[in-house]
Amino acid sequence: MTHRMKRLLAAAAGTAAILTPAGIALTAGAASASTPGDGAAAGATSQIVLGNGGYAYCLNDYGQQSTGKVVLWSCGNYSSNNWVFYSDGTIRPELHPGSALSVSSSGDAVLTAVGTAPTAAQEWSYRADGALVNATPTGTPAAKETVLNDPGYVAKDGVQLISYSQAAPVTPNSHWWVKGAHYATTKLTDLPDAGLNGGFWALDTGTYAQSIVYTGTTGTSSSPAYTYEDSQMQAAGFTTMPGTPQPNGASKSARQ
Repeated sequence: MTHRMKRLLAAAAGTAAILTPAGIALTAGAASASTPGDGAAAGATSQIVLGNGGYAYCLNDYGQQSTGKVVLWSCGNYSSNNWVFYSDGTIRPELHPGSALSVSSSGDAVLTAVGTAPTAAQEWSYRADGALVNATPTGTPAAKETVLNDPGYVAKDGVQLISYSQAAPVTPNSHWWVKGAHYATTKLTDLPDAGLNGGFWALDTGTYAQSIVYTGTTGTSSSPAYTYEDSQMQAAGFTTMPGTPQPNGASKSARQ
């Protein structure tokens, strides 16, 4: 049994922790039975909930159409609120596995048909700070990425979602809670740090966040390959200890 993990590493200037919103269960999404014609493996089925607006609005396939706009809608038990993460980086409506969440040429979030392989506009990564990051290049500065966004912090039924260039950590209107993901947050305070000269020279403090989304099973029944998307982020710093020898050069090794 093999595991292939798509790892995203990022260092955020602010807190990277994802806080569990009240009333949202931490449960793994069920595997979807839908298999699209392009052969991508289906992973976790989940509602994708916006942080802005009190975690009350979900990513929605407007009108249950296979093409068209993608909006916010109240998080009820609606089929149009269910999305599936696939092994090729696409996020597809459960009702239409041949279509994928995409970014239009004007920057709107839309559904488009998936060909033999997804385009960059159809590929997404779920980051540990809650951002849904599109593969479309953002140009400069490189620190910013294209993320799914509720424009103007509106948070109401029918709002057309857009792509937006933003650096980590994202604002609440670009923060999404994937109910089918697994999360972990570790906080370290005053962890002794050993330098290259030996002995402790600093105290480390930081927050480390991780999210994992199941994106499908490939291979054969006798030799399956389980694919996951794994994102890790950190917001950390250190305080030097007076009177202690400093490490050689700029490097330092932290004890874990």
